[in-house]
Amino acid sequence: MRFAILVFTCVLAAACGGAGAPTTRPAQTPGAGQTASPASATSVAFTPMAATPAPATSPAAPGLPGSGAVATVTLSGGPDAGTYMAASDLEPNCSLGLIGPGAWGVQLTNLVAADNELGSVQLVSAAPGMADDENAFFKGTEFLITVTIGPSLGADSRNYEVAVRSEAADQDSSGDGSAEVADTGTTAVIHATGTTADGVAIDATINCPSVIRQ
Repeated sequence: MRFAILVFTCVLAAACGGAGAPTTRPAQTPGAGQTASPASATSVAFTPMAATPAPATSPAAPGLPGSGAVATVTLSGGPDAGTYMAASDLEPNCSLGLIGPGAWGVQLTNLVAADNELGSVQLVSAAPGMADDENAFFKGTEFLITVTIGPSLGADSRNYEVAVRSEAADQDSSGDGSAEVADTGTTAVIHATGTTADGVAIDATINCPSVIRQ
């Protein structure tokens, strides 16, 4: 998984200033009376993420937890059970469409996190029915979240991962989970929950001050 994190980091780094960076599209605001249709659960207990418009005056839409902190992660069960908050000077790299058509992604890394601090949050959430699209960077991945406690690339750090994959993927699913988004068209709040294969529950909220849109 460390290799996947490095690859994901490189993809977002290129988008944030490297050659070939995508052009940010104008913010899209849903028309009056329009709402996102809820997505149905799949056989692996994954509910594809549905975008929910958020009021422009609030960083979080009603029903979505977390505002203020860049990222808040609560682990229930396991040796690292507790609530962790990202350092205030970190900014998550949030994207829509960069890693696949309609897919949301998050890459938040703290290389110098202490052993008991949040070192990394990596998230992939494909648009409903698009996990196997030929342009999906993580083809076959419907939902993926990896939380690292300790420095993100440290030898002694601990990873907690949920991966929900389609039948076309070359790897099996591990645990189950889902994500939802409150998207203002400029900022976004992503709330992801899941349970790892060995029973550790993850509840993560990422506040995106900006979103790379492609």
